[in-house]
Amino acid sequence: MKNIILLSVVLLVAGIGAAFVALRPAEVFGEPFRVASATPLQAITANPGNYLVADVRTEGRIVRQCPSSGCWFFLDDGAGRQVRVELGHLGRTFAQHIGGIAVVEGRLTQSGKDLEIIGNGVQFRN
Repeated sequence: MKNIILLSVVLLVAGIGAAFVALRPAEVFGEPFRVASATPLQAITANPGNYLVADVRTEGRIVRQCPSSGCWFFLDDGAGRQVRVELGHLGRTFAQHIGGIAVVEGRLTQSGKDLEIIGNGVQFRN
């Protein structure tokens, strides 16, 4: 009986902890998003020329991030292509979010095959 009560308490505490993590608000930095809807990152990496003329909003999993200040990171599109996101001009230090999801809005640029978004705003989610 004591084992059942102990197990129940452990499960309750674990459930409360998981709920706390899931309900934690996203971290938001920079300007509020202005683009009406997000464009899938795969669409941007497949046809970048279609998105070079205006700001875009997209999201992806962070696979690399600046180790000193977090001011840049790479988003993976799920198909092995990556887009660099630059946030250094916001003048902030960002916590490490490798493995988490970032929603970013900004101007897409291209240099050869390399794509970069100069971010106006970002939202970090886990």
